[in-house]
Amino acid sequence: MARPSQACLRLAVALAVVAFPATTSAQQPLQAGDAADVTAQAASLGLPPLPPLTADSPMDDIVFSDRHVVPPGKYASQSDGTPMTLHTGFIPGTADGTGTGFGELFVWGTPDAYNRDGPPHPLIVGYHGFGSSAASVDVFSELDDEANARNYAYLSITGLDDQLFGSPISQRNVTAAIQWMLDNKNIDPDRVYFCGFSMGGGVVSSYTARHRNPNGVMIAALGMVAASWDWTMAYNLGTGSLQANMENAFNFGGSPTSFPFNYQQSSVLYFDPGSYPPEPGTLVPELSMGRNLHNTPMYAVRDAFDINGVGGAQASTFNSYVTGLGATLDDNVVVCCGGPPDNHSWDVLDEVDFFDFIDGLTVERYPQDFLVLADNGGKISYVDLTPRVLSAFSTIDGAADDIGGSITLSNVENMKEVVLDVGLAGLSGIWPLRVTAQSRDTQGFTLYLTGFDTRPAYLLDATTGAIVPNVDSDPLTDTLIVEVPGNSTLDADVFTEANWTTDLITIPNPVAPGGFVTLGVDAPSGIGGILSITIVSAVELYTPIDGGNSVITAGLVPPSFILDLPLDINGDVSTGGSIPNDPAFAGLRLLVQSIVTDVSNDIVSISNLWGLRIE
Repeated sequence: MARPSQACLRLAVALAVVAFPATTSAQQPLQAGDAADVTAQAASLGLPPLPPLTADSPMDDIVFSDRHVVPPGKYASQSDGTPMTLHTGFIPGTADGTGTGFGELFVWGTPDAYNRDGPPHPLIVGYHGFGSSAASVDVFSELDDEANARNYAYLSITGLDDQLFGSPISQRNVTAAIQWMLDNKNIDPDRVYFCGFSMGGGVVSSYTARHRNPNGVMIAALGMVAASWDWTMAYNLGTGSLQANMENAFNFGGSPTSFPFNYQQSSVLYFDPGSYPPEPGTLVPELSMGRNLHNTPMYAVRDAFDINGVGGAQASTFNSYVTGLGATLDDNVVVCCGGPPDNHSWDVLDEVDFFDFIDGLTVERYPQDFLVLADNGGKISYVDLTPRVLSAFSTIDGAADDIGGSITLSNVENMKEVVLDVGLAGLSGIWPLRVTAQSRDTQGFTLYLTGFDTRPAYLLDATTGAIVPNVDSDPLTDTLIVEVPGNSTLDADVFTEANWTTDLITIPNPVAPGGFVTLGVDAPSGIGGILSITIVSAVELYTPIDGGNSVITAGLVPPSFILDLPLDINGDVSTGGSIPNDPAFAGLRLLVQSIVTDVSNDIVSISNLWGLRIE
């Protein structure tokens, strides 16, 4: 692909502070060589103007190095493809657009052999360096040409503005652009690949690490070209103009000292600021979101004599860190271009080799084994996470074994609730299923067990065989709920009972002393039940009944009592009463369970165990 003139690229940089055009539409062709068609909106965001790019601009700083001018035709193409017809796209900032209040400008194309009705096409997504915007990717790289040769679709993204370091609002715009391609073109959602340069290499790795919801956009493989990964380090070692940019509200809102988490959540590495220079210093793994990349195949390339900030020391630490977690990394060090600024450029990327690496890779949406450092809640693999404290990292590791019939959640920290869907883990029909859950902080968490092929009934301690007490149930979702106390480990087997088919609930729950409570029993229709023998007990006890053919867990021992409740023709009954207005009842958990019998007094169904709390 022909390279633009220096004058053209200087013009593109000068126009980088022009606001977005006032339009709501998406698809004008990008004119050949017109790198300014996709511009930044720095003026509307209050970002500082970019420093002027001159012949003596320093090339050891990310502010200037990402915008250096490459003379036309200096390097031969590293793709055998032909230029793809490219278009500009625009998504408005409305709720049905990006949702951020700010539009997203991008460049997209489909291959010459595009088929909207055939097998879906893979998608390669390119991300620019600092100050270069979406249109620079096809100017400086051959990603679009190689995509055309491989029958891939192509997309390059601005990320709201070309001066943003992958902050959460910027990543929301990224998602909107990728989703636009998925919604409007014949794209395989399991074969979306990301490749970014310099700052963009850090942005795409952060995006991949933060987007692991199996129901959303996920990245199948990752390319990082001359990447930088720690924005706290970039701030501390950067110029005043770079620091002013990073303190902007659309980046991190202040310095790393004032807002450390804002920087960390958009970085994949974090080095102790007191440990550098020299770079890179001492890595702090528990604050490095590169932990989340262990399931993502990665391709990295850099020049052996690259500029400060993306040189060998930081890259070597990144490589050791992610491969130590089990990641697949194809790391490439080249001698490309002879010296600064040229050795910090897209030209270190061999597009053919990169596409060979990613070709055929598909995303793993529900990995049985995972590591998570989460900066927010949401779904990851077979768990759904609710953090206890926001704006702080949470951790959880998962390991599912469908051969051994077990699943383990370990290193759980700063989680309020964890929903474990054993079906998504591939373990729905294993009985008993061994579940181990470890809390690593003083507060513990609530664990929801769901996704079984039949209703889970109760938990027995995996070591002693005793019933695990204080397990609540939700008969409407066939879920068991258990508290895992702080700094403790739950190790239990989950059992099902074939005839635990009746639903029992109380409304409300909890109920205050003196309050009115309604008990509802819903037995399956057509089973012939005529009577619900309902046990109300303060004791949870594993008790075989009916000659060992059935099990109940509401204790038939004092203090307990039994209610005989006739069922209607549909197998239902509803009754109510008031809780004694006695403060002594506060804090009591009453266990309620029903046994449904037929006209011969034979047991035909048993309900879930219900815990009625008086608070």
